[in-house]
This record gives sequence, structure tokens and C-alpha cells, in this order.
Amino acid sequence: MKKILMTAAIAIACFAANAQTGPQTVSSINLGIDVQIPDIIVMSRVDNMSTTATYLNSNDFDWCEHVGGWGYFQFKVRSNRHFDVTTDIGSFGFTPVSGVAYNSGIDINNQMTAADFSWHLCYAGEAGESGVLPLLAGATDPHAVGSAGQWWSFPGTVFTGADNGPDQEWNMQFLSCAGWKYTGGDYTATITLTATQN
Repeated sequence: MKKILMTAAIAIACFAANAQTGPQTVSSINLGIDVQIPDIIVMSRVDNMSTTATYLNSNDFDWCEHVGGWGYFQFKVRSNRHFDVTTDIGSFGFTPVSGVAYNSGIDINNQMTAADFSWHLCYAGEAGESGVLPLLAGATDPHAVGSAGQWWSFPGTVFTGADNGPDQEWNMQFLSCAGWKYTGGDYTATITLTATQN
């Protein structure tokens, strides 16, 4: 009887061993990752326009002069958030005309100010504009109502709420209106455009 029980026990053990699933052929592990993305905004100038306004005759003094001629300055922002753009002007300088002695006692004013310059946001669909980009997606032109052909003073808000993206581009023009107020010379200034994420 012991022999039968022993044989039965061995048979059960063999059956149990054969019932296992076999060798393990798949294994996995989970990796919890952390992606850190900072807020990034970069602005660049895309065009190759001149930044000079040259007064050549009396008509230029009467009508003002476009900085860079009649073309359009083109700017680009790459931003991972919506953004606004503002503009300002400053750092005014003066160098007298070569060969003409400047006499501060008798020569007229030689200090231009922000009031002598203006700017214009140009975009497709605006009256009188052709060959320009559309207004950026999501952007609001705060001057849009009745602004076609209008020039705005410095400082100013160019647009607000533009969508994020890698190639957000727009066109602008700048105007110098020195009139007959200033003596001959080389006048300089710095126009600043600032893109701010929101």
C-alpha cells in the first residue's frame, strides 16, 4: 500500500510540475519621466530694409520721409505662449553736417524727439496695403477701427494676444517727420520693439 501511495504522490507531483506556465519570456518596467519646458520667446528681423530716412528736397520736409523707403519692415517672433508687441523710440543723437560748423547760439534745434516719429502696423486686408502679411492669428490690432493708413505715436501697443508658434511674422513702417524744425545733420534714434508673453 505504501508503494501505491508513493507512486500516486510522485504522479501528482509530476502532474503539478507539468501544469506550470513554463519559462517567463516577457518583462516590463515603467519609467515616470519629467519634461521641463520653459517659457521661451525670441524676436528677429526678417527683411533687409535700410534704416535710413533721407530728406532730399522741400517735398520731403513737407510730407515726412519713410524710414527705409516705401517698403515694409518684417519681424518674426517664435514663442510657446501667446504674446503682445509694443514699440518705443529713444537714444536720440546728432552729428553736424560735415564741413558746416554747427553753432548752438544761432543754429536751430538739433534734438529730435519721439514726437518726430511715428509707426504703422501693415497687414493684408487693410485699405491701401498690398504685398503684406495678414494680421497674426489671434492678434488684436488696438487701432483697427478706422486705422487704415493711420500713423501712431511712440510709445504704442502694436498688437495684443498673438497666437504662439514658431513663425509669427508681421509688417510695419516707420516715418520721420522732422519738418522744417531742425538744422542740417545726421540724426539718429533707436526704435525698440518688445514682445511679451501673456
